[in-house]
Amino acid sequence: MRGLVQKPMLGDECMSDGTNPGDRNNVLKMLFNEGSGGQVFDLSGNGNTGTLVNSPAWVAGIDGSALRFVAATHHEISLAGATGLTSDAWTIVARIKADDQADCVLCGWDDVQPNVYLQTSTIGKPIFYMGPDNYQYIVASAWTKIKDGNWHIVAASMPGNANADITSAKFYVDGVSYALDAGGSGGAPTAKVQLNLFAPKQLINREFDGDASWFLYFNRVLSASEIALLYREPFCDLGPRMMNLYVPAAVGGISMPLVMQQMNHFSGGMAA
Repeated sequence: MRGLVQKPMLGDECMSDGTNPGDRNNVLKMLFNEGSGGQVFDLSGNGNTGTLVNSPAWVAGIDGSALRFVAATHHEISLAGATGLTSDAWTIVARIKADDQADCVLCGWDDVQPNVYLQTSTIGKPIFYMGPDNYQYIVASAWTKIKDGNWHIVAASMPGNANADITSAKFYVDGVSYALDAGGSGGAPTAKVQLNLFAPKQLINREFDGDASWFLYFNRVLSASEIALLYREPFCDLGPRMMNLYVPAAVGGISMPLVMQQMNHFSGGMAA
């Protein structure tokens, strides 16, 4: 049966006001539940289906199925035709296990920029590269943490599209904020074209090497407390409720477009 790969519930904790970050302005939610095939589906309700380029492998991850990306094979997820993913303010959150490599793009909206690099040109630092003269490095200890061979939840945010907004960028690993390093805000950011995951939109040889378990995009800046919550309880917004996963499944040779899963971390069971 295809499509019945379940992410376990990690909790139902919410913010002090009874809400949770996953319910607010989340315009892309890819949990990589599919387990096979050439597409990944958006569970945010916005229908931004991703296409796997050059067939990254489906593997077992830390919390269900995951995708393995190999830079030399130019693996990526294309979101051609997607909507709502070029906002001025944004936050991205992903669970990854990264290999040590010279150039490593987490996501990008065009060729060289605007992109978010986990490390570039062996400098050993993450960088927000929003334009030729609009960039911001993060301290090297962030990349040292990311490349240690373990699973990590990485988050990055940008408050807007003005030249000086780059100086307010935020970068987190496992809920911990890492300080800004050298940067430049003398030029304007490059216009965003199309969001690509784990690779720039067109440029090859800068793709991500490693595994990815899920990816979220918000069209606002998440607070430090929200980022910390998503690290502790990344599926808090699902709680013990039923969730409709629009994942193709083949049952007895018949295509089944809707799979119902019981996302209950207490029972861990599949809905009847």
